[in-house]
Amino acid sequence: MRSSFRFEALRVASARPGFIAACFLFADRLLAKLQGAGSIRIGHRVAPLYAFLQAQGQIRSEVPAAARQLSTRLGMGKIDWIRAELGALIPGLEDRRFDGIAAGRSMAPERAQRVAFSEPLLHAQHGLLAQAGNPRQIQSHEDAASRSSIRLAVISGAVEEVLLRRTAVPDRQIIIGPDAQTGLAAAEAGIADGLALSAPAIRWMAGHARLGRTAVAQPFAQVELALLRGPGCAGFALRPADRQWRDARNIAQQALARSPDQPRLMGAFGFGAAELPGPATTEEVLGQ
Repeated sequence: MRSSFRFEALRVASARPGFIAACFLFADRLLAKLQGAGSIRIGHRVAPLYAFLQAQGQIRSEVPAAARQLSTRLGMGKIDWIRAELGALIPGLEDRRFDGIAAGRSMAPERAQRVAFSEPLLHAQHGLLAQAGNPRQIQSHEDAASRSSIRLAVISGAVEEVLLRRTAVPDRQIIIGPDAQTGLAAAEAGIADGLALSAPAIRWMAGHARLGRTAVAQPFAQVELALLRGPGCAGFALRPADRQWRDARNIAQQALARSPDQPRLMGAFGFGAAELPGPATTEEVLGQ
């Protein structure tokens, strides 16, 4: 009860960024170190919609923008962005190459065994970038499971790879690539019948496709809740031992969620109301 009261008191006061920084200044050695330096190292990947690398080396999109706001609220005005492949992000966090991951990582129980997720930052439905006209009429992951001739591309280590396997799609029908551009090329060349990825990323890729050989598969049925548990909600990933650092970030994130800034941030980068995280907590999402 005492712990709950203390957390609620901090939550109420979290509208004042200065209070957040001062309150947690000495609560965690990592947090104190980051605040003392005024900077933080964040691991990221370049992915459609979730992170764009500009010519000047700046990182843009909703997740990096939210990371900047939250870091500023906590007294860290400078971010050192460290780029890594999707499969290297969690190992990099464990090896202390960076202090957190901001890459739109879906909350999956398998990942939660190695990292501590923040509260959900966004919720993304799943989609498919099919060949133009969707000639194979793929309207769900289950279609691939029931039709042995369908081949789908996924990003190595992405949640879509997990979902296809949970849906009982055989390995021989899953084409794994290192990034979304490789998956797009596979679909455009006919090597794969489509690229399975989050719906917001699929919409963005379809809108920016130069060759016109692919399109969003519509309608596309969502995965059954019994198979979902975790995939869909995304948050920042931190080391499990850095508890006060995670708590401070969650409180700052709650303040952001209550402000008009979050819908504005998401809308600016192509995320709609359906991608707002909603009331679900991390524990609920992971079924803990």
